[in-house]
Amino acid sequence: MNMNDTNFSEIVNYLQRNSHREFLSVWIISLTIVIVFAVIFDSNNSTSLKQVHPIFNQRNNISQNLSKNYFLYLGSICFLIFVCIYIYLIFNKAEFAYYDHDQFTFFSLQGKFYNMPIWSKSGRYWPLGLQEYNIISIFNKTPLAYHSFSIFQLLVTIILCLSILPQIKLSHKIILATLLLALPSFVVSFFGLIYPERNIIFWLAIFIFCLEKLEKHKSLFYLCGIFIATQFLLYYKEPIFLLIIGFAGSRLIITAFNDRLWHKLQQRIFGFVKNNWLDLGLIILSLVFMYLYISNTYGQVGTSYASAHARDSRLSTFVNYLKANPILLIFLLVFIGRIRGLILGKYRLNLIWDTLAIGNLLYFLAYIKLNIFTNYYTAPVDFIATLYLANISSKVLINKQRYKVLGIVFLVIIIFINNIHYSSFFILARKKMIDGKVQTTHFLERYISNNNSHNIDLFFPENSGYRMMQFSAFLNYKNFPILIQDNKPFRDGFLVMKAKKSFPDNLCTPYRPFKCFYSAQPEPSNLIIIFLPEKPFTGKEPLTRRELINKFEKNSVQLFHYQPEFQGIESILYFFCKDRIDEIWLNAYVFTDFNPGKTR
Repeated sequence: MNMNDTNFSEIVNYLQRNSHREFLSVWIISLTIVIVFAVIFDSNNSTSLKQVHPIFNQRNNISQNLSKNYFLYLGSICFLIFVCIYIYLIFNKAEFAYYDHDQFTFFSLQGKFYNMPIWSKSGRYWPLGLQEYNIISIFNKTPLAYHSFSIFQLLVTIILCLSILPQIKLSHKIILATLLLALPSFVVSFFGLIYPERNIIFWLAIFIFCLEKLEKHKSLFYLCGIFIATQFLLYYKEPIFLLIIGFAGSRLIITAFNDRLWHKLQQRIFGFVKNNWLDLGLIILSLVFMYLYISNTYGQVGTSYASAHARDSRLSTFVNYLKANPILLIFLLVFIGRIRGLILGKYRLNLIWDTLAIGNLLYFLAYIKLNIFTNYYTAPVDFIATLYLANISSKVLINKQRYKVLGIVFLVIIIFINNIHYSSFFILARKKMIDGKVQTTHFLERYISNNNSHNIDLFFPENSGYRMMQFSAFLNYKNFPILIQDNKPFRDGFLVMKAKKSFPDNLCTPYRPFKCFYSAQPEPSNLIIIFLPEKPFTGKEPLTRRELINKFEKNSVQLFHYQPEFQGIESILYFFCKDRIDEIWLNAYVFTDFNPGKTR
């Protein structure tokens, strides 16, 4: 069977799975119905697809501004250089050796489509997650190809961000885009491959862009764009439905109140539905998502994802999110002040940005309610919050209120410095973790070539089944002889994973078939592999990182040592975050000839 036949067969099998068929049918039908009604309601209006205004109608103004303003021209060049460096860092030393990359190395990179992540037992329903890589893998299976899709989304997002908020000067938009690119949650989302937040930001940019265009041009084209963007958004992360319902629901309530819909309700209801089909359509799509979520998880949840990752208290979760990204705190304070001003009649309601802020707040509060914290979870919140604050600040900049402008400039500088600190650390941590595993793999390749007739036991002192599984998946992807559940056990030439830990069914983790075995301590012939993490141990471990390394340095022979080096652009990133990096940060070691009673 040739490659084309294999791909076709995999596509057919993928589409024939019941959960996939159900989702795709409902997804397409519900979107089609909402768009069909939009076309019907639009048929009596003067707007049509033929009347779409130029999408990027600021292009001429931008070129004129650049020709007149030397500093703007210089700033634009610097921004382009910044974007190029950003893209270079994404591509540089890219490999499938990071956290959760078994979702690639065991599936799409092996010619098997990754199933839609409909995980009923853990209460998860995000069926579009990682599905783009199934398509990409048909054409190319390299890290370059997988990251190229992220680059495409990044460039589209930047262009759309430079096109929205037309009242803001181009120079201010460039600063805004730079701030967005430096956000830690934004960096994590776009540098990584596994994070659905990247897709959410991409579709949010399209969603907001179409909203602003629709407000001006009342075109069916942009209305359909909003519905399509929403339908994608809903199925990348479950709490997104709160953002959509919060946005559309608040708009409907405000519009109904302003129109006094309760007067002559029966006579006016059709006109209300017709004039507000955007918001009603968004709510309908959200309700369809809720139906699918409930029907796929109700009564089937064992240990939910949220309870498995819950923290000590919701207050600590809230504080951790604010500490990780101060822009959230600024957004909350400004939004509260904005609501107060609207109540007192000081401000006029913005039916796009104020309602987006309501939806954004609900999305953020969902994670507080779930009591789970990971810094990139709030990437969509950070994205909308930054744009929202830029919209608020634009009025201050236009009116040239001196002290307020100075305050904004001060906050922008502080936020940017804070973002660069955390983002630089993440980029280096990601790159060096991957590089450490790659270099260790190269060592193993050389070692195996001299010992190819016997099994080689790899002992992992950290006792992490998850990390052992991840490394097994990467080695398997690199065609190393790894023991898998269906293989004959202990055939000569295999790499055998061991640790001082009990593994049910001799599996590193229950959800992957890679085998791991218990061993009280390493034998003299074992290779002892240590990957030190990017963060210090939690304190629950019996030894500190330094003590762990000292133990094996004294009682073993060191065969390999990887220590991160920072050259070129990486040295600049290191300068911004060197206070978080010590001499053994993300070091990798391979020892052998372990003898606890003998000091080397």
